[in-house]
Amino acid sequence: MSRLVEYIICGFGQFVALVGVLIGTGFVRPWIRQATAVLAGQPGKPGELARLTACVAGPVGIGLAVFAGLSWYLVVSHRMRRRMADFPGAPWMWRTDWAEKRVRLSNKASIAVFALALTFYALVLLPLGIYLASLKNAGLVYSFLGVVGVFLLIFFRLLWVNRVWNRSELQLESLPGFLGGTFSAVVRIPETFAKEIVFQTTLKCELTQSTGYRSSGGGDLISLVTGTKTSNRVRSDSRTSTVWESQPLLVRSGAAEGPALTVLPVAFDIPPKLPPTGTRTLTSANGLLPDSKVMEHHRWIIRVKLPGATDLREVGFDVPVFARPSGPNPSTPGRRTVE
Repeated sequence: MSRLVEYIICGFGQFVALVGVLIGTGFVRPWIRQATAVLAGQPGKPGELARLTACVAGPVGIGLAVFAGLSWYLVVSHRMRRRMADFPGAPWMWRTDWAEKRVRLSNKASIAVFALALTFYALVLLPLGIYLASLKNAGLVYSFLGVVGVFLLIFFRLLWVNRVWNRSELQLESLPGFLGGTFSAVVRIPETFAKEIVFQTTLKCELTQSTGYRSSGGGDLISLVTGTKTSNRVRSDSRTSTVWESQPLLVRSGAAEGPALTVLPVAFDIPPKLPPTGTRTLTSANGLLPDSKVMEHHRWIIRVKLPGATDLREVGFDVPVFARPSGPNPSTPGRRTVE
């Protein structure tokens, strides 16, 4: 995607988001009147107040989140393009953490996602459910709200269990790891363990295939029942599979490397005939429909966990694995300055 097209798409998305914010602010005055009436003890409908709450919080919250997300994407994309121009033949230098040979994990992203989900649930989904329950099928509506709340609790539980391990870091000793070579690194977990603890370490290559294709709608269930044929529609499908993995066990013995710190050296032999890290787009591939487009993304990950189904602590790091380029010193590319 060219930079101009990227800016046009993001700008249009931000414009739509701001329109949503304006629509939401248009419900502020009715919401204030309804809330004032309820606080004053006047007979009011809780369902109407809940509806107005969702009408304000939904468009405003989602609009601001979309606007901020697209702005963040433009900043990250600009930085990525600069690094791609500085290191045209070394994709392992495009990510800052890879270039610094240190991949740091953080709880910030998970906390932000949970906070956004909880805010959306409390200010949009819950008020909307109260309004719908005031109309009909209250039991079904409240059951749905309860199920969503349980999923939020499960997500918070997983976040809480991994709160310490999610501050781990990976020190790269191989930059990058080359196909047909050896990849080595050091995992640092901010937690101490007893002696003779066995860790399960895995180097895995995952393939995510995203398929988009046009469908005339003549073969779906609705078209078959009604005997009609709808216009062309774009459909998509995504699936992830494991291409290759190596799963040795690593035994930690002796005292901890420091206060609340465990250091685990890891090393893996990578077979030569495997796909490197990256994305490629295939059109009309593998005998699919003529209008289909398949996007394949290969991701190499190092995972460390404690064996056993009851222990949920686990950590994963994206690592650079590429084919060995021709020419001298492939791991130390020259930098080209862009004016």
